[in-house]
Formats: sequence, structure tokens, C-alpha cells
Amino acid sequence: MKTFAVLALAFSVPAFAGPSVFVHSAKGSAFWNSEKNVGRVLEQQAGPVTAKALSKFISDNRVYGEYAICALSAVAKDTYIGVDKEIALELKEFSDKGLTIYRVSATTPDGRPVIGQSVLFESCEGDLKGAGILTYDARTGEVLMFKELTDAERPYWFAFLHPNTGRADSALFSYSPCLECGESTAAYFDVTRKRVYTEYNGH
Repeated sequence: MKTFAVLALAFSVPAFAGPSVFVHSAKGSAFWNSEKNVGRVLEQQAGPVTAKALSKFISDNRVYGEYAICALSAVAKDTYIGVDKEIALELKEFSDKGLTIYRVSATTPDGRPVIGQSVLFESCEGDLKGAGILTYDARTGEVLMFKELTDAERPYWFAFLHPNTGRADSALFSYSPCLECGESTAAYFDVTRKRVYTEYNGH
């Protein structure tokens, strides 16, 4: 009977759980930039993009600094757990303002539907992990861009997206590692080269 119970428990647990980021308040530091934030990434896919496909994209498009990714997951509002009361209230306030966006849809100038997705990832070596921005073709799943918002010295676990609702320019969307800080990077699509590129807008 004990053996059956153990086997039932083993098969009831999914092979991969969602990403978890434990967020704690740190004096004088915003919750998205706290040295006490720790996380784990246990999945291997974000939307249609697998860790293997993203690793190939990095290998094919970078002359320097290429590496393989072994863990990858799309960020959602339930990604961040272990949040203390003060941060939970702050997160809710930003969410009520519509600022905690982790996925956006956009259309390129030549009519291609694309998705911008905040992700968490971890390199196979384990020395690079945290937040990044993944852009892919909504129809084919082709990876069009991947930008890390983290570094090996200090893992960064937040990446916020901003849809280009005003259409003041041709940007697909913009993203930032922080909220209400004025820092922003816009993503554009080069129709000739068929690729996404970015422009940093600073503070």
C-alpha cells in the first residue's frame, strides 16, 4: 500500500513547475531591484519557443557571448511569490494602474503579428539567470529577438512591457526593468532585414 501511495504521488507531480521568484523588501531598494530577490526557473518553454530553439537563435545571431539556455518560462502575474505584505500592496497598486504587463501583441509594418514576452531563463552553465525579453512571430513561433535584462553578477528578475498604444512612432512596444523610473527601450521591426532591433531611450 505504501509503494502504491509513493508511485501515485510521483505521477501526480508535473515534470516542470512554473517559475518562482521570491521577493523580499530591502531597505532603500525598490522591489524589482533588490539584492535579496532569488528565483528558480524549472520550465523549458515560453509560448511556442523552447529553450533549445532560443539557444539556436543566440548561437546563430551572436558573434560573441553566445551560450546555451536550459531553462525558460514566460512570466505571468503569479510568477512572483513569497512577496511580503508591503510589496504585495505595491504590486497591486502598479497592477491597478496597468503597469505590470508581461506580454504584448503587436503588428510589424509589413503586417506580421508578433508577441513580446517577458521571460525568465537560466543558462546551462547556471552562471546567467533572470529576466529577459523574447519577441517571436505569433504565427510561426520564429524567434525575432532576445534581450537579457540580467547579468551574472546580479540576477535581475523583472522585465515590464509597455504596448505602443498611442502609435506616435513605429515602435512595436517598449520595455523596462523598473516601474515609473523613466527608463525605457523601444523595439522596432526592420522590414528589409526582417529582424527586430532596439533603441534605448534612457531616463
